[in-house]
Amino acid sequence: MLTERKQSEESLRKSELKFRALIEATPDAILIVDEQGRIVLVNELTIKLFGYERTELMGQSLTLLLPERFHKTHHSHFLGFVEAPRNRAMGGGLELWGRHKDGGEFPIEVSLSPLETEQGTLIFSSIRDITERKRTEKTTQLSEIRYRRLFEAAKDGVLLLDPETRKITDANPFMTTLLGYPHSQLVGKELFEIGLLKDELASQEMFEKLKDKLQVRYEDLPLESQEGKRQEVEVVANLYDENGHAVIQCNIRDITERKRAEEELHASEGRFRVLAESVPPFIWISNTEGVVEYINPQWTEYTGLSLAQTSTHQDESVYHSDDKVSMYAAWNKALQTSTPYSVEVRIRSAHDGGFRWFLTRGIPQYDRAGTVIRWFGVTTDIEDQKQAQARSADRNTLLQRAVAESHHRIKNNLQVLSALVELQVPLQGDTVPVSELKRIGQHIRTLAALHDLLTIDSKTGVDLDTVSLRAALEKLAPILQATSGKRKILIQADEMVISLKQGGSFTLLVNELVSNALKHGKGEVQVTLTLLPGNTAQLEVCDDGPGFPPGFDPQKSANTGIELIESMGRWDLRGEILYQNRPTGGACVIITFPLVVEL
Repeated sequence: MLTERKQSEESLRKSELKFRALIEATPDAILIVDEQGRIVLVNELTIKLFGYERTELMGQSLTLLLPERFHKTHHSHFLGFVEAPRNRAMGGGLELWGRHKDGGEFPIEVSLSPLETEQGTLIFSSIRDITERKRTEKTTQLSEIRYRRLFEAAKDGVLLLDPETRKITDANPFMTTLLGYPHSQLVGKELFEIGLLKDELASQEMFEKLKDKLQVRYEDLPLESQEGKRQEVEVVANLYDENGHAVIQCNIRDITERKRAEEELHASEGRFRVLAESVPPFIWISNTEGVVEYINPQWTEYTGLSLAQTSTHQDESVYHSDDKVSMYAAWNKALQTSTPYSVEVRIRSAHDGGFRWFLTRGIPQYDRAGTVIRWFGVTTDIEDQKQAQARSADRNTLLQRAVAESHHRIKNNLQVLSALVELQVPLQGDTVPVSELKRIGQHIRTLAALHDLLTIDSKTGVDLDTVSLRAALEKLAPILQATSGKRKILIQADEMVISLKQGGSFTLLVNELVSNALKHGKGEVQVTLTLLPGNTAQLEVCDDGPGFPPGFDPQKSANTGIELIESMGRWDLRGEILYQNRPTGGACVIITFPLVVEL
């Protein structure tokens, strides 16, 4: 009997070892609890999952592994299971949250099974951490939401079809708008029934192609809406797998406007060719590398070179050797800077071998991003203009000589007039202030200096309609210095030009400002002429005198000099005048005026 008992105990021990090995090999956490909910057995995965030592779990209530908010609900469920024990498979049971020893929570799935033993009914619990599954489900759900939003908001028509029945299973709102049918009338129909394919045979052919190539593309398909509106559409159909089920997705794009634009572009190109081939100038188009892609027949007629010869740079022989360097330099600079260019060049005729002058202008064409995509150019015959310019240059030489002589005589007359006025000073002192007569003489000498400047310019071929302000100040400086005694007049000026009419006003204005500065100051007089942005000049005349009195108002001043300054500065030069005192003592008059060249 003792032997049989030992054998029975050994068999039981081996059975328990097998059982423990089985639960340790199970890929889930295993818990066995008694009818009071106390833990009697755990496997290694349970220890790793919840973070407790085995000794910390044995004999403890199962609620130790659950968040507190689940304790009451779990207790009632557990009592119900004990009263009516049954198997509850994983996935079909209760989803809970487990609590780690450190307090962290994670979603779990639990299956329960009753286990009858000599000690009574035990409850076998299999616990699975479903954190990754939940994360995957959430990602899938978000993906499906994003797809649905994209499907609903797409600006192309989208149809989903069953490959077996060839019938529409879904349509997005844009498709219903495109066709004018409600969603309910589209679902269940084949493509040819909504006017997308011409007939049932065409529909069958498309599905056969899809099975073979997985994608089919149609262009220029006519589509008619419920209201009878015809539209050109582009259709791309794809066959793909969705969770083990084949699905066909058709993307339908309305290309009516694109087709209209293409037709308009084709018509525009036709009009361009008609125009380019009917006008006298050479019309050409080149790419961004400078290779000519189009040139009108007039070029070939004049030079004897075809488009192919021109695009391969065989046209170099038709350009005059003296003009090639400047021509290619201008063209290369335009290509590098993407700016319009213009150049004059002589081109040889294939008929008589003679050269004629041509003016070539090139303009870049940009895309929406501001990148040059091609160049348009016009080459115009200017031979007659060149000859006319040569004849005009000869006449201008004679005219400049006559003008120079005229200016010389005017200068002499003004100088004589100045002398006569000054001779009258002693005799007319009872009726005319001497200062006023001297002022007149000073202004006349200023005008004489300006005319002398123009006489010099006319001898050097400078434009007679304008005058250099810096040159005018340099010419005026000796005259002003002669009336200043030992006091210095310091002049600093940028180079700029102005119309002859405004030049006269400018010189008289400077003369008056310097005269006033000499009158009120004791030391140096500073004259500064600065070129400002926007083709604007600023004249500043400063002295070291007492400055302007408090509350000085030039409009209320009875001073003849101030009236002259206001008149010439504001009206003749169209400027703004500022009267201000210097922090170090003295007055400054600042006049800002535009450099308007009036011809």
